[in-house]
Amino acid sequence: MNIEQLVLTKEEIPILHGRCFELPIHPALLREKLNPLLAHHVFPQAAKEWYDDFSEAVKRETDPQNKKWYEEVFLVHPEITIENGHQVLISLLHGVWRDMVLTEENGFASSLSINRDVGGTIGYQRDISVHNYICPPYVNFTPEKLRAYAAQPPSEGLRGVRAHSYNLHNVDHLPGALFLRNWGLLYLNAAMCSIKDKLEKM
Repeated sequence: MNIEQLVLTKEEIPILHGRCFELPIHPALLREKLNPLLAHHVFPQAAKEWYDDFSEAVKRETDPQNKKWYEEVFLVHPEITIENGHQVLISLLHGVWRDMVLTEENGFASSLSINRDVGGTIGYQRDISVHNYICPPYVNFTPEKLRAYAAQPPSEGLRGVRAHSYNLHNVDHLPGALFLRNWGLLYLNAAMCSIKDKLEKM
């Protein structure tokens, strides 16, 4: 598959039940050499996209209490500063979200965290990971794309495959879920684009 077919889209990775999503990891990203700073590089873009996407989500919110909470606490235009070596998205009402990243030896970002207490973390642990079963409606891939992401040879005729993916930790509400989904998606796409030639030869 070419890189345009392999990259992730928001339509393929929806947020369901207000905070749940499944973010699959292409197997090549766990073995190829990657830039360990890549997740930091895309953080400002994630902040911008989060604000735009969240503004639209607030317009569609039907629960008056949630809508008020979103508008008063989270819907502040993002301002990014640097604190102690981290990019920080500041809001006086919901606190701060930082670009906290853990990487593996090959440079892969095994953890992306904005705030362990208010926002959450997505993480992948290779040594204890159990491959997740990715399928619609959480991952809306074509059958060909499902096979490309499979961690082990898939059975024919199944709706999904076993694949590497990030697990969610303390992702309790839509604002944090949306930011982490967007940041993770941007990071994974940038990482795949950085090894484009190798991916397209597989």
